Amino acid sequence: MVLTEIAEFLMLEYKKAGRKQLSLSYIQGDEIITCAGDFTMITATVPSMRLDAVAGTIFKISRSECAELIKKGRILLNSAECLKGDKTVNEGDKITFRGKGKAEITKIAGKTKKDRIRIDVKIF
Repeated sequence: MVLTEIAEFLMLEYKKAGRKQLSLSYIQGDEIITCAGDFTMITATVPSMRLDAVAGTIFKISRSECAELIKKGRILLNSAECLKGDKTVNEGDKITFRGKGKAEITKIAGKTKKDRIRIDVKIF
């Protein structure tokens, strides 16, 4: 998607990408088809909203193992490396575990009777 102001330039100038010939066309915003994607919704409880605690619960690994993976850069928060597990996770944040999947915190639903935090998660 591009701004209308640049669309004409792109249509005139973009003929090839490497060795491949390009064929460009205009598509209006209401014609764009999006994919719903394949995901699972879960509800989980976590002791705190720390990245290592939340990722450990979502991906079913221990918090200490999560902390090691975060230090190695294998677990990302919003597509950015966090080298410490104490980073706070908020509603709408995306957690990526390289090679294992992605998850999005869709809702922080409050506290349980045992003072744990209930979260709704979309796992891709």
